Amino acid sequence: VGLNKDVISGVCSILAKPVVVVNRDSSHDLGYKVKLSIVIRGDMHLLTKIQRVFMQNGIYCTIKDVESKVRPRPILRIGRVEHIRNFQTTYLQDALDEDSPLYIGSEDSKETWLTFLLILAIVEGKKHLTAKGLDEILKLKGVL
Repeated sequence: VGLNKDVISGVCSILAKPVVVVNRDSSHDLGYKVKLSIVIRGDMHLLTKIQRVFMQNGIYCTIKDVESKVRPRPILRIGRVEHIRNFQTTYLQDALDEDSPLYIGSEDSKETWLTFLLILAIVEGKKHLTAKGLDEILKLKGVL
Protein backbone atom coordinates (compact mmCIF):
# COMPACT_ATOMS: atom_id res chain seq x y z
CA VAL A 1 0.00 0.00 0.00
CA GLY A 2 1.41 3.39 -0.98
CA LEU A 3 1.55 5.98 1.75
CA ASN A 4 0.39 9.17 0.04
CA LYS A 5 -0.49 12.36 1.93
CA ASP A 6 -4.13 11.37 2.49
CA VAL A 7 -3.21 7.94 3.84
CA ILE A 8 -0.63 9.45 6.23
CA SER A 9 -3.11 12.17 7.25
CA GLY A 10 -5.71 9.50 8.02
CA VAL A 11 -3.25 7.39 10.00
CA CYS A 12 -2.05 10.46 11.90
CA SER A 13 -5.57 11.65 12.69
CA ILE A 14 -6.17 8.31 14.38
CA LEU A 15 -2.78 7.36 15.88
CA ALA A 16 -0.91 10.62 16.52
CA LYS A 17 -1.17 12.00 20.04
CA PRO A 18 0.02 15.43 21.18
CA VAL A 19 2.08 15.55 24.38
CA VAL A 20 2.82 18.57 26.60
CA VAL A 21 5.15 18.00 29.54
CA VAL A 22 6.05 20.67 32.08
CA ASN A 23 8.99 19.60 34.26
CA ARG A 24 10.92 21.26 37.03
CA ASP A 25 14.29 22.35 35.72
CA SER A 26 16.53 24.57 37.80
CA SER A 27 18.60 25.54 34.76
CA HIS A 28 15.67 27.61 33.41
CA ASP A 29 14.84 31.06 34.78
CA LEU A 30 11.32 30.09 35.86
CA GLY A 31 12.42 26.72 37.19
CA TYR A 32 10.32 24.84 34.64
CA LYS A 33 10.82 23.44 31.17
CA VAL A 34 8.03 22.97 28.62
CA LYS A 35 8.48 20.07 26.21
CA LEU A 36 6.15 19.44 23.30
CA SER A 37 6.02 16.34 21.16
CA ILE A 38 3.76 14.28 18.97
CA VAL A 39 3.89 10.53 19.42
CA ILE A 40 2.62 7.66 17.31
CA ARG A 41 2.52 4.17 18.76
CA GLY A 42 2.27 1.11 16.55
CA ASP A 43 4.18 -1.75 15.07
CA MET A 44 7.74 -1.12 13.91
CA HIS A 45 6.95 -1.80 10.24
CA LEU A 46 4.27 0.92 10.10
CA LEU A 47 6.32 3.41 12.12
CA THR A 48 9.34 2.92 9.85
CA LYS A 49 7.22 3.64 6.77
CA ILE A 50 5.70 6.73 8.42
CA GLN A 51 9.17 7.94 9.47
CA ARG A 52 10.43 7.61 5.89
CA VAL A 53 7.53 9.70 4.56
CA PHE A 54 8.00 12.29 7.32
CA MET A 55 11.71 12.59 6.54
CA GLN A 56 10.92 13.12 2.84
CA ASN A 57 8.70 16.02 3.92
CA GLY A 58 11.28 17.59 6.24
CA ILE A 59 9.75 16.31 9.48
CA TYR A 60 12.52 14.87 11.67
CA CYS A 61 11.38 12.16 14.06
CA THR A 62 12.87 9.30 16.04
CA ILE A 63 11.71 5.76 16.69
CA LYS A 64 12.41 3.83 19.86
CA ASP A 65 12.03 0.05 19.79
CA VAL A 66 10.63 0.07 23.33
CA GLU A 67 8.91 3.10 24.84
CA SER A 68 9.39 1.94 28.44
CA LYS A 69 9.14 -1.12 30.67
CA VAL A 70 5.48 -0.36 31.21
CA ARG A 71 4.87 0.18 27.47
CA PRO A 72 7.15 -2.24 25.62
CA ARG A 73 5.90 -1.23 22.16
CA PRO A 74 7.68 0.89 19.54
CA ILE A 75 7.04 4.63 19.51
CA LEU A 76 7.72 7.37 16.97
CA ARG A 77 8.29 10.86 18.38
CA ILE A 78 8.39 14.29 16.72
CA GLY A 79 10.01 16.64 19.20
CA ARG A 80 11.30 19.88 17.71
CA VAL A 81 8.91 22.81 17.47
CA GLU A 82 9.63 23.46 13.79
CA HIS A 83 8.99 19.81 12.92
CA ILE A 84 5.81 19.75 14.98
CA ARG A 85 4.56 22.81 13.10
CA ASN A 86 5.55 21.23 9.78
CA PHE A 87 3.61 18.08 10.77
CA GLN A 88 0.59 20.19 11.68
CA THR A 89 0.53 22.12 8.42
CA THR A 90 1.28 19.07 6.27
CA TYR A 91 -0.85 16.35 7.85
CA LEU A 92 -3.11 17.68 10.58
CA GLN A 93 -4.78 20.61 8.82
CA ASP A 94 -7.36 18.41 7.07
CA ALA A 95 -8.03 16.38 10.20
CA LEU A 96 -9.20 19.53 12.02
CA ASP A 97 -11.39 20.74 9.13
CA GLU A 98 -14.99 19.61 9.64
CA ASP A 99 -15.63 19.72 5.87
CA SER A 100 -12.73 17.38 5.11
CA PRO A 101 -13.23 13.62 4.64
CA LEU A 102 -10.18 13.21 6.92
CA TYR A 103 -11.89 15.07 9.82
CA ILE A 104 -11.04 13.57 13.22
CA GLY A 105 -14.72 13.42 14.14
CA SER A 106 -14.16 13.10 17.89
CA GLU A 107 -14.76 16.37 19.76
CA ASP A 108 -12.42 15.28 22.58
CA SER A 109 -9.62 14.59 20.14
CA LYS A 110 -10.24 17.82 18.25
CA GLU A 111 -10.23 19.78 21.53
CA THR A 112 -6.97 18.09 22.59
CA TRP A 113 -5.30 19.05 19.31
CA LEU A 114 -6.60 22.64 19.39
CA THR A 115 -5.30 23.05 22.95
CA PHE A 116 -1.95 21.61 21.87
CA LEU A 117 -1.77 24.05 18.95
CA LEU A 118 -2.48 26.98 21.30
CA ILE A 119 0.40 25.82 23.52
CA LEU A 120 2.59 25.39 20.43
CA ALA A 121 1.90 29.02 19.47
CA ILE A 122 2.87 30.14 22.98
CA VAL A 123 6.14 28.20 22.75
CA GLU A 124 6.87 29.46 19.22
CA GLY A 125 6.42 33.03 20.46
CA LYS A 126 8.80 32.32 23.39
CA LYS A 127 6.03 33.35 25.81
CA HIS A 128 6.54 30.10 27.74
CA LEU A 129 9.72 31.72 29.09
CA THR A 130 7.61 34.23 31.06
CA ALA A 131 5.57 33.56 34.20
CA LYS A 132 2.40 34.69 32.41
CA GLY A 133 3.04 32.35 29.46
CA LEU A 134 3.84 29.40 31.72
CA ASP A 135 0.65 30.05 33.72
CA GLU A 136 -1.33 30.14 30.48
CA ILE A 137 0.11 26.76 29.45
CA LEU A 138 -0.68 25.27 32.85
CA LYS A 139 -4.27 26.58 32.61
CA LEU A 140 -4.66 25.11 29.13
CA LYS A 141 -3.38 21.77 30.46
CA GLY A 142 -5.91 21.99 33.29
CA VAL A 143 -3.25 22.06 36.00
CA LEU A 144 -4.11 25.56 37.29
